[in-house]
Amino acid sequence: MTYSDEIEVYKLQQITDAWGGSSTGSYTKTGYIKGRVLPLSGSEDFINDKLRELASHVVMIPYKIKINASDRLIYQGQKFDILATQKHGIAGKRKEQQLLVQEVKVH
Repeated sequence: MTYSDEIEVYKLQQITDAWGGSSTGSYTKTGYIKGRVLPLSGSEDFINDKLRELASHVVMIPYKIKINASDRLIYQGQKFDILATQKHGIAGKRKEQQLLVQEVKVH
């Protein structure tokens, strides 16, 4: 697969209030990754039916990129939360990660 899409990566930064009580989070841009963003068609095999219900897209990225479920991705102005990650590798073929993501709608 060709990784032709440039995707922004944002890491969740947790900030605790001055009294040590509640914490809030905000996303900080950490850079870009090359990948491939694909809308789900409904015929994909994934972890379980609940995730399939929630997911809107799958993002394919190289195997060695470190990404967490708490990260947020932005591609062409669309924000995506990561629901699950899976690493795949077939003998003799390039290894890759599949990120099951949900588009974040701003109302």
